Amino acid sequence: MKKILLVWLWYFMVPWVLAGNYSQLYQAAGWDIQIDHFHQIVLDTQQQYKNSLPDMLYQSILASSNERFAPIAMKQRGEETLRDQLADPLPALILQ
Repeated sequence: MKKILLVWLWYFMVPWVLAGNYSQLYQAAGWDIQIDHFHQIVLDTQQQYKNSLPDMLYQSILASSNERFAPIAMKQRGEETLRDQLADPLPALILQ
């Protein structure tokens, strides 16, 4: 019975622990800050084009870039890429 419990805990808990390590690595690498800076640049660029493009074209580009470069979506894609391409984030966290 104890073995079944241990296997069950291992099976269900390891993904959550690793997910936390991936998030920690993402933050330790400074990606949250990078995304904040990138988002500010996107907003500044959108403002630059506001008066130089026809309104319908500007609104279309604005909606497209807001969807593509939404900070939350960028963070999710970044963490997903880490999970897909990095088997174990712990050694990288230890090196920091």
